[in-house]
Amino acid sequence: MKKIFRTDIFWKYISSVSKYYASNYFSLGRNYIKNFGVYNFSVYDKKSLKNIDCEIELNNYINQKYKISST
Repeated sequence: MKKIFRTDIFWKYISSVSKYYASNYFSLGRNYIKNFGVYNFSVYDKKSLKNIDCEIELNNYINQKYKISST
C-alpha cells in the first residue's frame, strides 16, 4: 500500500476528493482514503511491484493496471 500511496493516480484521487489546505497540502483522513479503489493485484503483480524503485516506473506500472493513459 505504501507504494500505491506514492503514485500519481492516488494523489489525483486525493486532490479531487479531500479537503485542500494551503501550500498544496491535502487531508489524508480515513474517510477520504477508504474509498480509493485498490486494484486486485495477482501474486506476480505484487512481486513485480515490490521490485520497482523508480517513481516513473512505479507510476507507469500502476497506470497500466488501472488502465490510465500516461499522457
